[in-house]
Amino acid sequence: MKRVIVVHYDEVALKGGNRGYFEDVLMRNIRVGLPKGVAVTQEWGRMLVDINDQAVVSEVLNMLSHIPGVATYGAGVSLSRDELSDDHSVIDELGKMVTSMLQECEVWSTFRITAKRVDKGFNIESNVLEREVGDRVFEHFKSVGESKSVSLRNPEKEVVVEILNKKVLIYIKERGISGLPVGSSGKAVALLSGGFDSPVAAYMLMKRGVRIVAIHFHGMPHTSEASLDKVKSIVKVLNNFSGEKRIKLYIVPVERAMKAIALEGKQSKLRLILLRRFMNRVAQEVAHKVGAKALVTGESVGQVASQTLENMRATAESVDLPVLRPLCGMNKQEIINIASEIGTHDISVLPHDDTCAMFMPKSPETKAKMPEVREALKTYDEDTLVEQALSDMELV
Repeated sequence: MKRVIVVHYDEVALKGGNRGYFEDVLMRNIRVGLPKGVAVTQEWGRMLVDINDQAVVSEVLNMLSHIPGVATYGAGVSLSRDELSDDHSVIDELGKMVTSMLQECEVWSTFRITAKRVDKGFNIESNVLEREVGDRVFEHFKSVGESKSVSLRNPEKEVVVEILNKKVLIYIKERGISGLPVGSSGKAVALLSGGFDSPVAAYMLMKRGVRIVAIHFHGMPHTSEASLDKVKSIVKVLNNFSGEKRIKLYIVPVERAMKAIALEGKQSKLRLILLRRFMNRVAQEVAHKVGAKALVTGESVGQVASQTLENMRATAESVDLPVLRPLCGMNKQEIINIASEIGTHDISVLPHDDTCAMFMPKSPETKAKMPEVREALKTYDEDTLVEQALSDMELV
């Protein structure tokens, strides 16, 4: 018997002839996050992380909780089928193992046993295993005066018993974030601010297997260094989900563009739309540089004046690459809830100087008309501004 962490995936298993590719990417993303000397192998549609040092279990479990593509995972034990009896007394043996495992857990009151017979030659059916092992666990805790009950729908602890061809896996199941492994669906450039929305948008694309390259536009010296530090902190959090590679962050000054649009542009109500068009153009040039196939923004339909369908069309018209907006149908509270789950909320909630908010006109255009936008673009040299911004850009 040895200690292992069992990893399952769901969507990856549905990829047909491409399944091997997705499994390889997921394996690579898991392997790179493991402590030195810890090995992971693949077996029967699952991955097994061998744990020789109990001290690293918490570290590995935390890492797996952040890996897109991991549907469930759990710490437990692996033992050879030869170590178990081949008659009904196996129920008592499994009951003792599961009980011992649950005794190591912190405060809990409800549980369930889930049995899976990959090897149908095992002569005890899954539902019998679940019921009988559950009875052993219940009776043990009852005998020592601890109140534990079975909950099939919402257990605090779910113990899985998997009967494979040559081994048995017993582990306490945790939920992962599922999705596809980062790096399996190409690359996109995410326009990242210090607010709630854009980090969540980047995270949601990472869950779909997209590797993110971040770009942040700052208005220094009109904005503070603190706002830039805030974005760097957000990228560090997003790095937890990035798998094999760290996220690149490009920093772009926009003071020149803001001055040109504000001073030379004749239609002040359009100036935020014009600034966002400029940002999209710079982001697209970065996308070409790094081999990305799309841009990602945190826009949500109707959330603010600049995020109407007409204005989204006007800002996206400046680029050829698709502009992905994964938050389009979400309200602010839904976005904030995800920010809390992934760890960016407490950073985003800090006060900061927002470049776009600072540039917002008193009466912003909510339904931009393309002829008016094109007329405004004639009043300054956008091409030169893009070239200057790219020249001044820094890579963090």
